[in-house]
Amino acid sequence: MLSFRHYLLLSVVFLSACSLKTPKLHTASKHSSSHSPVSPTPAPTTDFTDPLATVFADSSASANASADLWGRMRKGFGFPVTPTSRYQTQLNFYSRYPSFMEGVSQRGSRFLYYVVDELEKRKMPAEIALIPVIESAYDPKARSPDGAAGLWQMMSGTGKILGLKRNQFYDGRHDVVASTDAALNYLQRLNKKFNGDWHLTLAAYNAGEQNIDTAIARNKAKGLPTDFWSLKLPGHTQTYIPKVLAIRAIINNPSKYQVALLPIPNKPYFARVNINSQISLTAAAGHSGVNLNDLQLLNAGYSRSVADPQSTGNILVPFAAAEAFASALNKTSNRDSLRVIPQDIKLASGKESVSSKPKKTTANTVKTPVVSPAKTSLAASAKGQKVTYTVVKGDSLWSLGERYKVTPDALAQWNNITLKSNVKPGSQLVIWRK
Repeated sequence: MLSFRHYLLLSVVFLSACSLKTPKLHTASKHSSSHSPVSPTPAPTTDFTDPLATVFADSSASANASADLWGRMRKGFGFPVTPTSRYQTQLNFYSRYPSFMEGVSQRGSRFLYYVVDELEKRKMPAEIALIPVIESAYDPKARSPDGAAGLWQMMSGTGKILGLKRNQFYDGRHDVVASTDAALNYLQRLNKKFNGDWHLTLAAYNAGEQNIDTAIARNKAKGLPTDFWSLKLPGHTQTYIPKVLAIRAIINNPSKYQVALLPIPNKPYFARVNINSQISLTAAAGHSGVNLNDLQLLNAGYSRSVADPQSTGNILVPFAAAEAFASALNKTSNRDSLRVIPQDIKLASGKESVSSKPKKTTANTVKTPVVSPAKTSLAASAKGQKVTYTVVKGDSLWSLGERYKVTPDALAQWNNITLKSNVKPGSQLVIWRK
């Protein structure tokens, strides 16, 4: 998880906006590491001779012989292997709970191609694509109790430093394209600072570069080695690289660890649409027939499922449905109907006001729990911050314990269940976080 004070200022620029008269859709694989600044969205036009969205087929997706994305990733792995007890501990942990990786492969099927493709363009090792496995289990809506958000689990201040926009309509940390660009830019800068050492790079990403600098200086003063394995670092950082290497080992040989990875085609899952008007994802799904859940997961950056009126209105759409999506929107005679927004938001001159109605929470949103009388004694015996977590597919007491830094035994006790209990998606667990 990234921390605000550990970052130096750096500029991250976003995808260039198309002009009002030539809105375009392009696949995310055309995205490069250098971009033009974003222009404000023009006011919605009433001239329907201009298309609302125009689709361009992308024929320049990165060529790779692998039919399956996992095979492509295996070819791109490049971290050196250092068999240590820390690595073996993590390998034992993940191999004991194959459901975790199976759940990750399902959630990651929408986003892994994009991340891997971007890494190849930047000549970065494929192990970097495993960071979101550790940070968020590839859930773009993930939010930690500390406030870190998105695939790459960035804090609010960090996101701001990295150029990610945030307002009541949009949070760039949840935007898969924008946050990936910001994270990879930062990782490249760290890697240059640490002379190409990816272990130190990821350690700095996790603990902050100042902590790594201090640890290196301490070892130098004592005449000790300064590689990652020799440094005295925070516990969560000491296990960070071992986790990456353990997950890589499972991906390299899933059958050995009895893990069934979901096959992921080696082709784009989504395309990016530039819309020349503010648009509601719910209304767009209704008019186009594209699955609303898909739209919301792909566009998790839009916190209220409404395209940010101060942005270019980029929307990610399943690649296979892109042509039909754009065609359906362009055929909509009443374009005002596409601007339907949630009832608790009112727009006036480009500004928003939010009513006192409570916002709906997503599956991984931390909410204020209501403790039943039957659990009062258990709650009273726990200390720290209390949260309620809604279980999603792939979760287990062990994976949640790892994420929240608590023991599976404690989770079982707090929720009146046993270690052998299967936590079902949709059920809620009380977690006391120290």
